[in-house]
Amino acid sequence: MRDRREPLAILNELSTALRSGIEEEEVIAAISTFASMMRAVAAVRRDIQLASTAPFGEILFPHNQQTLAGFAFAKGGRTRDEWRYIQSRRNHAPFAVAPALERVCDAEEFLCAEKRAVGLGLAVANRQLAVSLFDRDWPDPVVGLERFWLEESGDGELVERTEAVKVKHASTDAHVAAHRQFILDLALPVVFTGLDIWNDRRSLYPCLRFLPRVEAQLRGYASGEALRQIARRLRELNDSIDQWDRSTSPSPRWRSKVTPEGGERKLLCMFMDLDGEERCFDLHARFTPGPGRIHFRLDRQWAAIAHVGRKL
Repeated sequence: MRDRREPLAILNELSTALRSGIEEEEVIAAISTFASMMRAVAAVRRDIQLASTAPFGEILFPHNQQTLAGFAFAKGGRTRDEWRYIQSRRNHAPFAVAPALERVCDAEEFLCAEKRAVGLGLAVANRQLAVSLFDRDWPDPVVGLERFWLEESGDGELVERTEAVKVKHASTDAHVAAHRQFILDLALPVVFTGLDIWNDRRSLYPCLRFLPRVEAQLRGYASGEALRQIARRLRELNDSIDQWDRSTSPSPRWRSKVTPEGGERKLLCMFMDLDGEERCFDLHARFTPGPGRIHFRLDRQWAAIAHVGRKL
């Protein structure tokens, strides 16, 4: 079965919180700018779709509870054409109906300026484009977030981790131009089975190499939460290596917990490498449910994956 890929523009719901006393002219300008931005995105990728927490037209004005859909057709249809175009990008709402959009798990949260940011977080987690309604309030092509998540420590305790992450973002045509190549490359892999990961490993994880023994291990995962986490950990490893500045750091900045085995446990990590030499693959990332491990060896340009399965 081949992957189905669908590029998404994920709406930042923080940008749709209409403040009291907002002027109609400002809303008209914002909708016009947003529609123009979405046209620019579609000019780069015709198949892109909008995804949001709730239907775009159900956004309410706080003072009179009028929806954006109602606003578009009022007073002679002042933003009717822009509204129709936005609807033509037919948004997936709520996020759960967006095909293959990987949801953020309950043990993970993204914050922007100390506010929970669902859409921005999903854009980070799925490597998709985030979009915002009011460009005046969201003027930057890259938005910084704080990611919080729970992780199993070495002694089995759950500990909170945090990292700063960035999401590519657009609220104007200029932002779209800046992200043109990123938008061209947008693809949301739908992982059906572990075999699908194996078959598409070169395009999904260009910074990773897989030992032949891993094929059988991935084939053992037909579906489920463990497979989702395997795919996510592999993507995090790939992205960490891809963004590794080797001139300033001896190793990548890992996006999840990565540690080496110690002492005699290193003997469990000896595998025949791609060139026929036996080497130690003691670096490992974790996945759940259960004590799941991904063992690998770091090269200057890539990482070789030797084991995907239960703790050795």
